[in-house]
Amino acid sequence: ADYVRRLNAAGIIAIVNLHFSAPGAAVPDDQSPADADHSPAFWRSVATTFKTNHAVIFDLFNEPFPDSNRDTIAAWSCVLRGGACPGVRYKTAGMQQLVNTVRAVGATQPIMIAGPQYGGVLDRWLQFETEGSSASTHRVGPHLRAAARLALPSVDDREQVHDPIGKRGADRYR
Repeated sequence: ADYVRRLNAAGIIAIVNLHFSAPGAAVPDDQSPADADHSPAFWRSVATTFKTNHAVIFDLFNEPFPDSNRDTIAAWSCVLRGGACPGVRYKTAGMQQLVNTVRAVGATQPIMIAGPQYGGVLDRWLQFETEGSSASTHRVGPHLRAAARLALPSVDDREQVHDPIGKRGADRYR
């Protein structure tokens, strides 16, 4: 909380995200999807801590990649609803559950949610929109070079979706 206060004092809006998670007693040592065991408690605590600080944005999970990192209905359903998801060995927390957790403590800050493929696609956002949130894209590597994949189906759809960019940069993992 002190670091966020120092960022805010410097005029910086802080984006707080859940980057690593793991179920049960497992150590969260990699970027696995939001687990149902601990992720809701994490967001309840974070939202309670920052609910009066509107210079904070919540990014509920950094770069989801269910269903073997494919842009499928199953992957989008997993991001929205959680539960048993293809390509994930444990029960995940859905983004709607996490939005509800944040809102239940009275936090009204903006909430960013990325689509599958490490946050690189938004093509099914309106079909799987999480109530009370904004779409977030992470435009890195192939997604930065292939911007057409990020396009929503029509101009009308683009006008309905807020698209903050959660990350932009070169692919440093080649």
